[in-house]
Amino acid sequence: MKIHFIGIGGEGMYGVARLALAQGHQVSGSELAERSTAYRLGKLGVAVYRTHHASNVQGADLVVRSSAIHLDHVEVTAAIGQDIPLMKRSQCLGMLLQNSGSQTLAIAGAHGKSTITAMVGLILEKAGMDPTMIAGAHVPYFSDHVRIGRGPQVVEACEYDRSFLDLAGDWSLVTSLDLDHLDYYRGGLDELTEAFCQFIELTLDRPNGRLVLCADDELVKTRLLTRYPDIVTYGLQDGWWRAHPGNAAYSESGVMQYHFEVHRGNRTFGEFAVAVPGSHNIQNALGAIVLCDSLGVRVGDMNEALSHYHGIRGRYEKRLISSHVVVIDDYGHTPAEISATMASMKQEFDTSSVVCVYCPKQFHRTKRWLDEFAKQLMKADACVVAPIVPGLGDDESTHGLVSSFDLAQRICEMGGIAVGCQTVEAVRDETKIWLQIVSKIKPDVVLVIGSGTTEEVTDRLCGALIV
Repeated sequence: MKIHFIGIGGEGMYGVARLALAQGHQVSGSELAERSTAYRLGKLGVAVYRTHHASNVQGADLVVRSSAIHLDHVEVTAAIGQDIPLMKRSQCLGMLLQNSGSQTLAIAGAHGKSTITAMVGLILEKAGMDPTMIAGAHVPYFSDHVRIGRGPQVVEACEYDRSFLDLAGDWSLVTSLDLDHLDYYRGGLDELTEAFCQFIELTLDRPNGRLVLCADDELVKTRLLTRYPDIVTYGLQDGWWRAHPGNAAYSESGVMQYHFEVHRGNRTFGEFAVAVPGSHNIQNALGAIVLCDSLGVRVGDMNEALSHYHGIRGRYEKRLISSHVVVIDDYGHTPAEISATMASMKQEFDTSSVVCVYCPKQFHRTKRWLDEFAKQLMKADACVVAPIVPGLGDDESTHGLVSSFDLAQRICEMGGIAVGCQTVEAVRDETKIWLQIVSKIKPDVVLVIGSGTTEEVTDRLCGALIV
């Protein structure tokens, strides 16, 4: 089959394209942005068009679009006009996963999906099970977003646009619920809950389908566990599987590792360590352990893999480490995610000064959670707020609804120190100024967090802070 992907270089589309290639399909795609993913696909023989044009879909048997590609897009309308079948990315991925005949593990939830997907992929590879892994972020261990194998398939399943309903697994895990994507779930928490219930039931309806839920999450506990009580649970506070954080210590190779003990029911299951800080990462590792135990992976293989887990791109990624400053890049873009990242940073750098650079995306999300964002961001010694960039769910009615200056003002009103910026250049300059003002004990820490201009801001700051 010849499959054409619109926006083939996007992180999500890239993984589906790689899987289609591995299954022997002829693949083409269009991509306007300069992306390394598009370059890698070109090296694999994929025809990547640098413009969007109706002729790009000529001869395709299937055209695939992401949720960001609207039905009036030139290649979509060309496909419709030529009676070429059209699918969303998640539908195509679901089709390819099913066609493989391998067992699928689907990781869903508001937080931690990419991390658990990467952890499970790493564990299964170390155990010699030759997994396929498709994550929503670059995994340095695999030097890619994707690993293609012949064994179990581990896939990140996002709730936006109900995409995860195309990806229900033989085993499915739900980490958490959060009031996100309300531009799509207009019915609020009730509608979001029902979507997750549909996802759960698709798994439970499968022969031998099994479900894993994080019992620590309050909304999972009240919204899902009350409806599905007889399933596998895990957590630091609650659950059949429990993890108890222990000490942090340097390994023989000089890497700081965070140790924890796992209990299954009333029995000790094993001792483990991860090389990333934060109780949420121990919780994520526990979820990965539960899934891998279901596949018969030995405890020793799990611990060996997790002890070498150093994170994924944009998730507490240390982009610069010097004697005077550490720059950390993190994708956290909800108040809960920012809170977890702040806690991790405090655990690792408890005596350092912290300048937080927040890069917001989506006007409607920023407006809705203005107070919640301010409550978390005021925990830094100073906060620099980058310009808000539009995203899914924004339109003419939401543009300008709120600004970086509004968020900075709210942080100050709550007792914090903050400044809003109109440009990325101003963000760089203000960050350098505030580092000098709040500096305590070296190294200082700059946390660049959010899903907006994060990459550009981080690149500029790393260049400006190298001395």
